[in-house]
Amino acid sequence: MNELEGSAIVAERVRWKTAVILEAHDLSVEPGTMREPWTLEAQRRIISIYGMTLPNDFLVKMERDTRVAAGVMDRNWPRGEIERDWSILHRFLTAVSTAIRELPSLDQREPTPGFRSGLQPVGPAITRFDLIARVLHTDGVLRLQTAAKHSLGYCRRPSFDVLTAEELSWLKALSGGGTVIDLAIDSHLSRRTVYRRLDIIWAKLGVDNKAQALVAASAMGLLDDINSSPGG
Repeated sequence: MNELEGSAIVAERVRWKTAVILEAHDLSVEPGTMREPWTLEAQRRIISIYGMTLPNDFLVKMERDTRVAAGVMDRNWPRGEIERDWSILHRFLTAVSTAIRELPSLDQREPTPGFRSGLQPVGPAITRFDLIARVLHTDGVLRLQTAAKHSLGYCRRPSFDVLTAEELSWLKALSGGGTVIDLAIDSHLSRRTVYRRLDIIWAKLGVDNKAQALVAASAMGLLDDINSSPGG
């Protein structure tokens, strides 16, 4: 498992948790008032609920997983539009880790032998998500879900070297306002061929269209020389 894959699994777990909380809101559980679940204040309330329902071993593991994932995010801080989502998830993981360590009843020894180890994309079924749903406002849960989804996509993005020099130049041309006709003329290709090659670029980036491709390329730093140019 590479370094970012561990953070990807934690992001997937966060996305799963938010989906469960939103489902509770849909099933008539009254939403809470806290609109920023990534704050320490919010997580102190959430973790107090965890402390009532989850075993010590699980909480110790959760603290370690979230702390390590936040550290990985620190070392791999992205640039571009993804940065805001990355920051929200990072703040969330840091708050979770801190709130767990503050639990007065927490025994911070390593989990007992036989405890299931390894990162899991979902949490235990005994968690009282109905109580958690009464703490958090729907808007905040949706925002955290979006941040987790986008951060997960960034963690599992293709490597930079999967794009050829020509493909990179095409992305930069599109970012600068170039069109398919421009690419066809400059490359001495038909527009049909250009569209076919663009589809290959979208597939490599894991996106569906030009707009998504430019967002992904910007987040990966592939357009930095354009974004930092004078007047750009």
